[in-house]
Amino acid sequence: MGVQERREREKLARKEAILNAAQGIFFDKGLDRATVDEIAEATELSKGTIYLYFKSKEELYISVLLKGLDILAEQFEDLKSHFGAQRADELIKEARETYYAFYRTYPEFLYIHSLLYHGRIKEKIDPDILADTHDKTKQCLLVLSDIIQKGINDGLFRDVDTWKTANSFWGAATGVMMMMDDEDHQAFITIPVKELMDDTIEMLLDSLMITHSSPVFQRTRDISQRSQRTQRNAL
Repeated sequence: MGVQERREREKLARKEAILNAAQGIFFDKGLDRATVDEIAEATELSKGTIYLYFKSKEELYISVLLKGLDILAEQFEDLKSHFGAQRADELIKEARETYYAFYRTYPEFLYIHSLLYHGRIKEKIDPDILADTHDKTKQCLLVLSDIIQKGINDGLFRDVDTWKTANSFWGAATGVMMMMDDEDHQAFITIPVKELMDDTIEMLLDSLMITHSSPVFQRTRDISQRSQRTQRNAL
């Protein structure tokens, strides 16, 4: 291994160590109460070294979000492997379950995401890092868009703008989770988050579906049922 390559690996390892330490501290204290001094102490680096990698605490905060978006984008990409075996409406529901499970496992990432476009944070973030967060979110949205296109091609969904519809699903799901993330709001609404999430997505799905009595829907259902029987017989 050459000197330059070793230095690059050490630099990447140091950056990852900073992000890991920052994640724990941010999750425990939040953005406002956490300090760069604490992160420096946790990584046994100087405060100046932290700023060599991240120009502000806010930029480090959003960089932690990117780690979460990497996980979510990978989970959404995994849905593509189910395209041949499941109907589009089933895939939409699976995407809903994936997103909800992510929210339950990593609620802090959702909170960080909600602050992403706040003026006092956005102006302190490197534009490239901000663009990376957009790209990861877009990756998830494109999977949703592909699922909707599959539904259209299969005669299950109405012919709609897939990108606009994908954003509607994403915005509705994100809005429910962010709204219900507050305990006082939950007490006021008195509806479990999962129940509201399920009902919201079901209503959007209903608006997409071709009427069950239509010949197109009946034909699609028959094809899907035959495909499922064939797969079961092959096992």
